[in-house]
Amino acid sequence: MSYHVLRALALGEHRRLAAELPMPVRWNGSLEWRDAAHGADTLATEVLHMRERGTEMHLLDAAGALAIQPGLQLAEGSELAWAAHDGALEGPAATKLLLERARALGVNLRMPVQVRAIEARRGGGVRIVTDGEPVIADRVIIAAGTGATALAGTAGFADRKSTRLNSSHTVISYAVFCLKKK
Repeated sequence: MSYHVLRALALGEHRRLAAELPMPVRWNGSLEWRDAAHGADTLATEVLHMRERGTEMHLLDAAGALAIQPGLQLAEGSELAWAAHDGALEGPAATKLLLERARALGVNLRMPVQVRAIEARRGGGVRIVTDGEPVIADRVIIAAGTGATALAGTAGFADRKSTRLNSSHTVISYAVFCLKKK
């Protein structure tokens, strides 16, 4: 999946979620600029690629950028672009809101928990080895950033992008916590 497709999908999902929950997001656009030493010569090409893929984005002159962001100090030769439909999410507040929502829906959160390994079980499913009680699940989603490949390797899935297991409930493993839907 390309960056542009992923970006469009992510923005759509953030808008959907913001309509459902009081997400701390400001849909006030994004301004990008580059000076001559940092890729100003390629920004116009990138804006064209973004527009071809459905992102409403256009180049700006210095006066246009200053109208959006007063006080912005630009180096000589800077190129600027504006994406009017972008937004900024307050990460910690959004995480807190999503965890509260999960608890309200009956999700059993175990935090802090360090996931040490994921073991495939005969007959299907997995056993998640933690620094506390193990978790048995039919399905696991690994979203551990740069540690995802190593963690998946403990269950023999290191070379696969996704693995579908039989499911009646879901466990999500993310670095220091597990979510288990009953």
